[in-house]
Amino acid sequence: QEPYTILMALLESQPQLLQSSLKFLATDIDRAGLLKAAEGAYSKSEVTKLPFKLQKKYFSQSDTPNDMVVKEEFRKLITFAEFNLMMASYPFQHRFDIIFCRNVLIYFSPEDSAEVCRKLALSLEKGGLIFLAHAEVALIRQLKMKQIAPAVFQKV
Repeated sequence: QEPYTILMALLESQPQLLQSSLKFLATDIDRAGLLKAAEGAYSKSEVTKLPFKLQKKYFSQSDTPNDMVVKEEFRKLITFAEFNLMMASYPFQHRFDIIFCRNVLIYFSPEDSAEVCRKLALSLEKGGLIFLAHAEVALIRQLKMKQIAPAVFQKV
């Protein structure tokens, strides 16, 4: 749900981004979870928790009567890919403007978490932002990034 929620929040606050080359990369180590997420299918009871305006704008009825699906025009903005944060290096072709890595690092040792933060910082464009969970903030402070909000840091 997170990539779609972030996409919706971003487009609601910056609708002109639809006219840009906006792209999301949503990663996880769990292939089955990624395949399900890529479908963008949710039960009507999940979707009805959203304001009606957002339901109408971002979702359509799926082939299954009790399900809704994220509209194709929005699903196509997100690429879902299997990725392991513990890889020796990150093989991304481009650097990112924003990285969300919330509530993930708590599962790693302090040393591994620090190394993941270092590699994530290297994957950011200058001026790019990284969003962490509050419990993970101490790990990124070692990288001398500029804190611009609680748990939000900018590469300088």
